[in-house]
Amino acid sequence: MAYKNNKEKIKTALSNEELKKYYDRKNDIMNKYFPFSKLEAYQFFNAIYEEAINNDIFQFTDGIRDGRANGLILLYSPDLSRKIYYETGKENHSKDKLIVKRDSVRGLDIDGLNDVLASTNLHYGKSSDSIAYFCNFDIDFDGVYEPYDLFRLLDAFRTKKIPTPTVLVSSGTGVHLIYRLKTPINVYKKPALKSVITEIKKAICEKLKRVYKFIKYSGDISPLSWEQKIRCPGSTTKIGEIIANSREEALYDLCNAWLIGDSYSLIDIYNYCKKYTNINKIKKLGDTDEDLISKLLEKSKNLEKINIKGIEGSKGKLYKSVNKNVYHGWFSRRVEIKEGFRYFYMLGLTCYALKCNIDKETLNKDLIKLMDYFNEKSESKVTLKDVESALKGYDDDANKFSTGETIARRCNLTVKHCKRNHRTQKEHLTRARKKAGRKSKKDELYSFLIGEFKCGKDITKMSVRTIEQASGISKSTASKYYKELVSSIITKN
Repeated sequence: MAYKNNKEKIKTALSNEELKKYYDRKNDIMNKYFPFSKLEAYQFFNAIYEEAINNDIFQFTDGIRDGRANGLILLYSPDLSRKIYYETGKENHSKDKLIVKRDSVRGLDIDGLNDVLASTNLHYGKSSDSIAYFCNFDIDFDGVYEPYDLFRLLDAFRTKKIPTPTVLVSSGTGVHLIYRLKTPINVYKKPALKSVITEIKKAICEKLKRVYKFIKYSGDISPLSWEQKIRCPGSTTKIGEIIANSREEALYDLCNAWLIGDSYSLIDIYNYCKKYTNINKIKKLGDTDEDLISKLLEKSKNLEKINIKGIEGSKGKLYKSVNKNVYHGWFSRRVEIKEGFRYFYMLGLTCYALKCNIDKETLNKDLIKLMDYFNEKSESKVTLKDVESALKGYDDDANKFSTGETIARRCNLTVKHCKRNHRTQKEHLTRARKKAGRKSKKDELYSFLIGEFKCGKDITKMSVRTIEQASGISKSTASKYYKELVSSIITKN
């Protein structure tokens, strides 16, 4: 069953004990096949940070020193507030952040708590965007909620179609596959390197989607973004949050984790999925992960070769650069700006600078030009503080995702659309094909079917594959119009 959103999913599960039965059976299966591999919460952190411990980059409690970093946990609702929220509509979420260090792991008391989210990477302090070391590839495998789905996944591990993860986390209606790196990668303030790793994350998921297809559930396979965290083993599942009325009851529905595999080098991961990356044309790899990283960075050049800016934004995806004329076009609209909207116009220019890959120095010069222009036109002055404030937006990647409509609306302007003369795509394509003397796909299929019908062939029993092979019309087009056109031909003849 597919859900429109998480709220609908939880409301449905409130009256669905079947999910809990499935979850218990999955845990029994994992305990049967991996009887000595189940991890407590502190063992889970020791497992995912084992290589960081071996490389002495996982810090103790005496503060950050010598580049050592810490784990991070978010506590959202230890008072079972998710159940209260959906039953009463009253939001009662508390929020706290805990730093995880080497000699404080054993003292974690999270058993039976709700919404305990853990990062699988190491951070400098409590900030979610201060990732210091990339330690694990974490793949979110949604939809593995029946025992049969889990058996299929375990079989894929056995046949090596999917690499056996270092740690498998069962979090409710899905699982997380965690692949621990032999050598954690320092990504602090290295956006180009993070972009390369993001490409590999996406490529892993593309490979997995082709290997493992769901039958009963339209699940999804996706990598965790840099800011995302997973449900911590020992905390409650979503099912447990719904069913349990107390922390004691919630102890029977906890997220579980099993240590079932070894560490991987970055080269191992890359070789598994390189066919699906945008940077896969590397003829020869070196012996170390450092060699691979340097070659990937050299090949990608911040991914600009494939017209991607090479910095991951807040939406967790790589952003394609926009034509620089869009930036200059927005700058030329300064004559339309009224008082009260000048700062938002300058901030809009910053957004377009990010979109169009304009450097910060050029943006600064243009903002000063705007300040001088506005000050000549009005007694109300724009100050250097306004310029500096607008310029700060350049360092926030989220601004590149502001749409043209949003930027224009803030400035009390309208967006000048010039595509298709305000026609819909369907209207535009119909007119264009008619002018070029081309038939629509539907008309092409009709011509093919009527020709076959007149030759005495039974068109009611033709498969879309046969149509594709005989006419060159795609299977998706054939399946879309086949029944309608066959019915029309038979009725008329």
